Amino acid sequence: MSTDRIQSSLKELFDADRHWPHEGRRVVFWYDAAGEFEETFDTLALPGVQRVRLADTPFTVKRRLLIDEPDAPFLLYAPFAEPAPHENWLYDVQAAGRVFSADRAAMLHADFGFLDRSLESFLRGKLRFFASKKREEAFRALGVTKSASAFDVLIAMLSVLVGLKVADAALVVRRVLMGGLDEPSNAVWNEVVKYVTPQEFWSVTRATLNFPVDGAVEPTLRRLFLALALTHLRRTFDGAWPGGSSPWNAPLLIEPPHAAFVFVDAWLKHAEDAPRFADLRADVEGDLDVKSVFEKADPSAFVNVETFEAFDELLLARLTDDARFSRRRADDVAALIERRRGTFTFPAYWEAYAAVAAAAEFLERESTLTSLPRDAGALFEAYARSLHRFDRLYRAFMTAAHASSDAQRDVLHDLIEHVERVYVNTVLDKVGEAWSDALAANVEGVVHRRQRQERFFDVFVKPILERGEKVFVIVSDALRYEVAEELRERLKVELRGEPDLTPLLGVLPSKTAWGMPALLPGEGLAWTAPDVIKRGGVSLSTLEKRSDALAATGIPARAMRLADLVGMRTEEGRALLQPLRLVYLYHNVIDALGDHAPSEARVLEACANAVEELTRAVKRLANTLNATHVILTADHGFLYQRLALESAEKLPLPKDAGVLVTDRRFVLGRGLAEVAGTIRVPLATYQALDAPDDLVGLFPRGALRFAVQGGGAQYVHGGASLQELTVPALVYKHVRAVKGDDGPSRKVGVIVAATQRRVTTNTFTVRLVQTDAVSDRVRPRTVTVALYDASGAAITDERTVALSSGSPHAVEREVPVRLTIARANLDSSSAYQLIVRDVEDGADVLREAWTVRLAISNDFGDF
Repeated sequence: MSTDRIQSSLKELFDADRHWPHEGRRVVFWYDAAGEFEETFDTLALPGVQRVRLADTPFTVKRRLLIDEPDAPFLLYAPFAEPAPHENWLYDVQAAGRVFSADRAAMLHADFGFLDRSLESFLRGKLRFFASKKREEAFRALGVTKSASAFDVLIAMLSVLVGLKVADAALVVRRVLMGGLDEPSNAVWNEVVKYVTPQEFWSVTRATLNFPVDGAVEPTLRRLFLALALTHLRRTFDGAWPGGSSPWNAPLLIEPPHAAFVFVDAWLKHAEDAPRFADLRADVEGDLDVKSVFEKADPSAFVNVETFEAFDELLLARLTDDARFSRRRADDVAALIERRRGTFTFPAYWEAYAAVAAAAEFLERESTLTSLPRDAGALFEAYARSLHRFDRLYRAFMTAAHASSDAQRDVLHDLIEHVERVYVNTVLDKVGEAWSDALAANVEGVVHRRQRQERFFDVFVKPILERGEKVFVIVSDALRYEVAEELRERLKVELRGEPDLTPLLGVLPSKTAWGMPALLPGEGLAWTAPDVIKRGGVSLSTLEKRSDALAATGIPARAMRLADLVGMRTEEGRALLQPLRLVYLYHNVIDALGDHAPSEARVLEACANAVEELTRAVKRLANTLNATHVILTADHGFLYQRLALESAEKLPLPKDAGVLVTDRRFVLGRGLAEVAGTIRVPLATYQALDAPDDLVGLFPRGALRFAVQGGGAQYVHGGASLQELTVPALVYKHVRAVKGDDGPSRKVGVIVAATQRRVTTNTFTVRLVQTDAVSDRVRPRTVTVALYDASGAAITDERTVALSSGSPHAVEREVPVRLTIARANLDSSSAYQLIVRDVEDGADVLREAWTVRLAISNDFGDF
């Protein structure tokens, strides 16, 4: 080593406080067994430092150090080897000072300020690592303390080699495993073993995770990952564990298991690293044959397992069969899925699980179709009250099933076909036939006059205008009643106002040309051959004509596209609306797709899009454009089935000479005779219509269609089914925010049910109680639960819990959460906090002081 380097190192050693555990004068001993630096010692320039060459007069030196110059810094150079402590007359002084050496390892030891002298020997074996300035700087940046042990230094070196910014043994192991389970092709592993021995890496896995490395079987990365995965699985599987030998039992299962469980759990919860865990588990899952081993286990035993994807496949298959054959109540299916919600794999299976939950409820409701009302008015009310849910569940099921992956759809295949058959052959058939019979028996007296679509303006809009207030009407083409009910639920949750949904009996035929005029001001409709519909004596087929019809009321009014208003800047929109008191806004998402054969298969997805768009529109109107009254309605509903129609479901078109208009769901004509399979409706009798008495509509019964050439038979409207005729009038009145207002709705609260806030075992259960039942005004909440120390660091694994119960009974809203201590040697006198944190906004929902007094504190092994 050069004289300049020695001098600068000594100067830094004397000057830097980090090398010294005490204040006061500084004494440095320099032993030079070969005497090779005697001349260098004589040339050193260390201002203020007394330089003394040691000989055979230790007592003279000691007197000078302790009595003559007790405050002066000294450099004591010994041209001989360091004597043993019992032979070193200056050992007491040396113990309070530092020892300097001029070799590379000693210089590193001095530079890092390590107090443990044995580390010099350890560093001497790692000079290749420190040969790189970049690695040395990265090591320094980790802030290794001067009291570090050889194990601490090893962890810091490994952290540098795997690219970490903090020294963390568990993260080192994770990074190495993420490189792959085959050592020769694992670039991270190959980088590590250039600078540390494999045995040293395995010692880290032993100390950190309790992974056995001293047995007869040589440790490998694949074996390590298997051991970690199986140990994690064993801790979360709540059933009979497979018998037999490896791999399901010792020696692969790690004991004690806590550290291994927490390691895998933390990996699964890391957003960036978790996908790599999924790749690795796929690499070993086939070898373990997980599905075959656990295929007979009850779903409740593995509903919380997230170690292997096979458990999602098993759960999906089991719930699919249970729903199809009604082996499990719909509530129980939903509860199992909710318990699954917090797992790592859940997002990839969410659509498939949602499909199963919808199917389970749909099929469970089938029994309610055995006794339907025979009166048309009663059946109309029953549809609005509950029967429309069949259509909503069918839509939810089909949308979710077809959003699932190909593999998941293969599992759902038989259930999809079963639900489709039940919907078409049972729901549409039974409800359709019952309604067709009831309507045919009482064409003109189905509902009170106020519940007719053509009375919409007088009943819902006019009273608001008469009070001198402004009103917005959104007409969404083909917004079916069940879709409007979903929209009502969304508005109630996301806004402060009170949305109210009323069913209206639509006009016939249930087509845009008839339904749109019925929503505007005026008395009744007028028909002109061959199929022109007027109101107030004019055709209202364009926005301009509708604006004119609104203006004819004498009230400042306008009709326009909803998208045009929503797309305006706030100032522009306010300026446009300021002079107006009545605004009709037209929206077309559902019918725009459904009415075209190439896109009709996407109509169910379009319903979800319509709900999103209309929710955003009402929010903008209420919150930004100062609207108080918003009414949403539709020109008509629709019928849809994914199952292709069979020839028996199609009626031949009548050949009557009086036929004027033909459609899949109606035939319009003069003096038409009744045709088998249809309802004959005199249109001027059914509704307020200025038309010849012999103007007749023939409407296929139930969900039948007329045989019309071309595609587009699955999405239809124009007919007389409840799905087409039940038109929504969704009235929303906005409530402005006031001081102390918590917002449009609130989330459920949560408390802990425990007599003592104390932890005495490495694994313990916290019982959360959801304080409120989920309802229109109380939303579900997803939370994380963990125990934290005073610095905010988690000392347990973090569990995700969905609080979504609608039960009125508190005992049924209790959720047990099992936590595992993730750190060894916890101080029982320290303060800890149980924190329940909202996943959506990160806010602390609950924070409680807990104590930790473990009866057995070494379940993690030796750290």
